[in-house]
Amino acid sequence: MNDRHQVDAERAFYWSSRLEPRRAEPLFARWAAAWARDADRFGRYVEWDPKKPLPPEMLQIDSLRYRALLRNPLVFQV
Repeated sequence: MNDRHQVDAERAFYWSSRLEPRRAEPLFARWAAAWARDADRFGRYVEWDPKKPLPPEMLQIDSLRYRALLRNPLVFQV
């Protein structure tokens, strides 16, 4: 998938989360789409030392997954 499609996917999931704010799936999909846009950034996220704070950009993306799990702890996670 090229970068343009990934950005479009993120936008679509953003609006999906706005249209149905109680659902966890759009937030989790936004989380996945944000990481898919930059594989190197995701690699740094996976290898990040938990004793150090996440950079603001990574923290913002990570919060999407957290919010999805708060809404539905059983949200489907691929």
